[in-house]
Amino acid sequence: MALIAWPTANANSYILQADATTYFSLRIGSDAWTAATTGTKDSALVTATRMLDRMVWTGEKTAADQDLEFPRTGLTDKDGNEVASDAIPQEILDATCELALILIVNASAADVTSTASNIKKLQAGSAMIEYFKGSSPGTPFPPVIMQLIAVFLRSSAGTVGIGGLYSEDDGFDDCDNTNGLTGGI
Repeated sequence: MALIAWPTANANSYILQADATTYFSLRIGSDAWTAATTGTKDSALVTATRMLDRMVWTGEKTAADQDLEFPRTGLTDKDGNEVASDAIPQEILDATCELALILIVNASAADVTSTASNIKKLQAGSAMIEYFKGSSPGTPFPPVIMQLIAVFLRSSAGTVGIGGLYSEDDGFDDCDNTNGLTGGI
């Protein structure tokens, strides 16, 4: 698979392999990237880009006919600053690199679905299941990726699940609050 990096037409990656290699030159624990073949690196970057493009992002594509989800208009960074509509945010580039490394180490990570659960208590006698609010529906990515991209994700209530817990502070103790979801089957 040939890697075609943005801003080239028909792009299939947010970042060039050379730029990813520069990123990893300063990152601890990137031996798998260094040891991987050129073809594996390209495939990992393309796959990481495709996985990121499946997310629902805030803003709109800069051009309706662009192949990738980024660049976008209407984005702000974590500090509230407007993101240029002709650039891919650094967080997305970093997330592409991090996700590519995860895929090199474990290629099946692309197929992993969330195993997040919001079950607090499971009881055999009287068949009771007790839930707590703390678990989000789950995310397809590990926390390091979610921490990078969360600011750009669209969410229904202004919150993004990170690592299985909501980032909002609603005043409830997520581990003790059942929100009325206790009951028998």
